[in-house]
Amino acid sequence: MTVTRPQVLLLYYTYTQQTLMVIEAMAGVLRERGCEVRQARIEFTDPRYADRFSRFPLRHALLDILGMLPAQLRRATGEIRIPEEAREGEYDLVCIGSPTWWLTTCMPIRSFMKSDAAARRQTLPRRATCRTVRSITFTSTHSDQLATYR
Repeated sequence: MTVTRPQVLLLYYTYTQQTLMVIEAMAGVLRERGCEVRQARIEFTDPRYADRFSRFPLRHALLDILGMLPAQLRRATGEIRIPEEAREGEYDLVCIGSPTWWLTTCMPIRSFMKSDAAARRQTLPRRATCRTVRSITFTSTHSDQLATYR
């Protein structure tokens, strides 16, 4: 009998690299537990906003943030580049990592969730937003191989 390793996609958007640090920690734990993990970053390419997010810290912090506020409050979407890993492939578990902008999903992740690439998937992952993550429980068809990350 051939045992396949659980396939996990960690899809994320990050500006300050904090989300990436969480994704890398999750990937390390999942790999230790026998999972095949792929990390894929969504790029924010919308010409109206991409320049302000091309450097850290923001060049004109107050103006750049206020310039995003109207679009964020109306839950607008923007242009993004969806990595091939998110468009193709079969996964047992898909985790989406993202910062929270003004108490809601950031524009790049919202754009992905409304994209054709997300719609083509048989099931969309559940979305949870929290300020402090203390424990994440992973479940999948390979539940014996996925456990709680603390």
